[in-house]
Amino acid sequence: MAIGSYLKDAREKKGLSLRDVEVRTSVSSGHLSMIEQGRVKSPSPRILHELAKAYDLSYVDLMKRTGYLPQNVSGNAPQRTFAFRGAEKLTDEQRERIQRLIDLELFDLRRKKTR
Repeated sequence: MAIGSYLKDAREKKGLSLRDVEVRTSVSSGHLSMIEQGRVKSPSPRILHELAKAYDLSYVDLMKRTGYLPQNVSGNAPQRTFAFRGAEKLTDEQRERIQRLIDLELFDLRRKKTR
């Protein structure tokens, strides 16, 4: 099942409208609609994380469904891996800020490639 259809099914099973999800997450209803329609094939890991929390889904499963993780990765794998020294000393809030910066850099890189 395509990721968009899978997420739409999960949203509907929760009885949520697109607007409900927008209020609960940082994902706009318009962007979510595009994901569900298959117009966005690979939502960002940040968006997948938000939707996993909102729909009570496995983040690892969503990452595998979109191709960010190989299929053989276990759902029991550690939720966090650290890419640099000292990361274990950061608070969750600091890690989230750094992840947002990384997501922005990756978005910018993808945008430059499409020009």
